[in-house]
Amino acid sequence: MANNARDVSRSPATGTRGSLMAPVALAVLFVLVALPLTATETAKFKGFSIERASGTYVATQDVIVRAAPRVKSEKAASLKRGERIAVVGHTAASKAEGVWFAVERDGRALGFVYSQLLLPLIDGTLEKELTGKIEVGRGFNCAYTIRFEGKSKVEDEPVETSDYDVTYRCDSKGRKFSFSGPMFITETANQPGAKAAFQINIDLLEVTDDPDQAFSTVLFYQKDDNQVALDSIAPPEFRGSPTVTKKPAQNVAEALRGAVEIALMAWGGKVWDLLAKREQ
Repeated sequence: MANNARDVSRSPATGTRGSLMAPVALAVLFVLVALPLTATETAKFKGFSIERASGTYVATQDVIVRAAPRVKSEKAASLKRGERIAVVGHTAASKAEGVWFAVERDGRALGFVYSQLLLPLIDGTLEKELTGKIEVGRGFNCAYTIRFEGKSKVEDEPVETSDYDVTYRCDSKGRKFSFSGPMFITETANQPGAKAAFQINIDLLEVTDDPDQAFSTVLFYQKDDNQVALDSIAPPEFRGSPTVTKKPAQNVAEALRGAVEIALMAWGGKVWDLLAKREQ
């Protein structure tokens, strides 16, 4: 699956594949960008005071790097749409100028980029399989294995996903059955706001009455809050009444494990009946 341009997200209302920025359009991201910056240590960068931070970001369009954190400051460098850049800090919010990122290239200070034009990145690569077990409820218990499959480009957007295959091995009162399905996480934050959020999709095929419609569970890895949380299930009638919709996640691996476990607990009885019958 790596290096294949594709359209990988889905609409929460229908469960069909749509723009990766669903449920939030990419254009909206330019209005308020996620800022995964919690450090309060200050420093000087090209003569300006910044709050230290670190991370790799991607340019959402062709960007001018300014010599100072002001729109009319002289040009210091430029970034192409999709180019990755190191962020080392940010200026304090200003009503007149907003927030600006201090950026470096190959360890060399470049200048300042308006924060609305950069989005934070994560790396979803797994060096080894992730495994776990969960008591789902309703008499079902499951073990699961998450395998990294590669990365995919998203068509016409400066975005990649990390893709996985999930195998589930479940039992109910001694009756054992297994099934599998695809999973992905966006490596670019795709939700506006003050904190970074990365979409996770867990899909199962041939569960709904429509063979062309995947059964999709959507969650968000809220990196700055160190948690993963359930967002939606489509079709909605397949959602149960989960008592757990959030789990702690200090990193991507924990977010993926948490997402699978939340999804299993969030699926309603109709889903489990279909899965168990399909394996008979």
